Amino acid sequence: MSVENIQDHIAYACECGSVNFALLKSGKIECNKCSEIVKHSDWKKTMSEDCCSSGMSFGNAIEKLKLGDKVARAGWNGKGMWLGYVGSDQWRLSFDAPLACGDAAPLPWIGMKTADNNFVPWLASQTDILANDWCVVAS
Repeated sequence: MSVENIQDHIAYACECGSVNFALLKSGKIECNKCSEIVKHSDWKKTMSEDCCSSGMSFGNAIEKLKLGDKVARAGWNGKGMWLGYVGSDQWRLSFDAPLACGDAAPLPWIGMKTADNNFVPWLASQTDILANDWCVVAS
């Protein structure tokens, strides 16, 4: 399935990150993962877990990054891995000569939160660019 409109795949997520819930007669929602009961308005708007299996394109994932969302691929093996946009105002050069860049201005870049809890610059592979299993990660 190709995603034509990213808004078709918006869901609400519990603080634990789950989008699976039961609607109670009281109008509240019970999370099927952690059993927390909350009002609908207390859930965070996020991308559905189903979006990963049904397919968000790399292009849509980049647009979500630019809006400040974290994104990941369903096909990645590492647990807790995601990408984030690092704006030019969010970092600075801090090294000594002979590596000094003179008047070079910092530019934005994409970083990856790794499975071993580090954050490193990231480059897309051909597989990542052509994949349709991207999704937004709940914050």
